[in-house]
Amino acid sequence: MSGTDAEEKSSSGPFAGAQGSVEGNDEFMVRFWGVRGSYPVSRAATQRVGGNTSCVEVRVGGHEIILDAGTGVIPFGQLFRQHARASLPTITILFSHLHYDHILGLPFFDPLYQPGAELHLAGPRLAGKSFPDTLCQAITSPYFPVDLRDVPATCQFYTLEPGDYFQWHPGVLPPHLQRTRLNGEGADGTLFVSGDVCVTFLHTAAHPRNGCLVSRIEYRGRSLVYATDVEEGPDNDEQVIRFASGADLLIHDAQYSEEDYLASKRGFGHSTPRMATDVARAANVKRLLLFHHDPEHDDAVLEQLQGTAQREFAETALAFEGLELSLL
Repeated sequence: MSGTDAEEKSSSGPFAGAQGSVEGNDEFMVRFWGVRGSYPVSRAATQRVGGNTSCVEVRVGGHEIILDAGTGVIPFGQLFRQHARASLPTITILFSHLHYDHILGLPFFDPLYQPGAELHLAGPRLAGKSFPDTLCQAITSPYFPVDLRDVPATCQFYTLEPGDYFQWHPGVLPPHLQRTRLNGEGADGTLFVSGDVCVTFLHTAAHPRNGCLVSRIEYRGRSLVYATDVEEGPDNDEQVIRFASGADLLIHDAQYSEEDYLASKRGFGHSTPRMATDVARAANVKRLLLFHHDPEHDDAVLEQLQGTAQREFAETALAFEGLELSLL
C-alpha cells in the first residue's frame, strides 16, 4: 500500500525528486492549466480561455505546488511522461475542497502511476472526516477501477486544521507541516526566515456545505493568494480581505455575472467579478485574475465581464489556460 497518512506518521516526509536541489532556485512562476468551474467544456467558442476545470501550477523556490486537481491536472501530468526528467517527480497538491470539478483530473494524473514518484496531498477536514478518508473514498471501486491508496506512486496525506501551514527552508527539500497555531488569517512573518517558501490557509464557510480553503503562497517577499469557490458577503469578505492584504497576485472566483447572481445564484458559494474587484481594491493587491469561469460563458461573455471588472479595478484580467506569470 502506497498511501501514508502524514498526520499519523509524521509532520514531514522526504521531498526529493523532480526538481533536484532547491539551492539557487529563485523561481516563482504561476501557470494555469484549468480555469473553469462546475464542469469542463470543449465548445469552439470557449477555446481562447479554455475548458478544463480548476488547476494552477506554482513553481516556487525549487518546489512544485499544484492548486486543485480538476481536469487541467491531466495535461500537466502528461508532461512527466512526454519529457524525460533527470529524476522522478515530487509534487505537492493543495486541495481547496473536494467537489468534483476540483478532483476530477486526479485519477488520470500520470505521476500517480509512476513507481518512485512522490505526491504530497493536502486538504481540509470535511464533514467530520480526515482529508485522506474523504479523498480516497472518491477514488476507489466501484467509482474508479484503481484505489488511490494502492497506486504505484508514494502518496502522503495531510489533513489541514485551522492554523496549520506548510514551510520549506532554503536549500531543504522536505516540506514541514507546522502544527503551531497562527492567527488563521495569514503568515506571521516573524516565524519565517528569508528564502522560506510558506503556504498558509484560511478556512472559509462560504461554499456549501463544508466551506473551502483559501491559500497564500509567499516567497522572497512576494505572495500569491488563491481564493476559488468563495462567495463574498458581509461576513466572509472581511476575512478574505485581511488574508489577501498586499498580495502581488490574487486569483479570485468570479463565476457568475451580476445578472445571474441576482436572479438565481445567491448562496451557491461563488462570486461575481464585482465581488472580486471589491476584495482586490480593499486588500490593496497588485493584480487580480478572474477565475473559476462559468461553463455556460463563452469567450465573448468572459471578455465582456473582464472589461466591466477593469473599470472597477484596472489591474484585472481573465485567467486562461496557458497563461504563465512570474512573481519575481
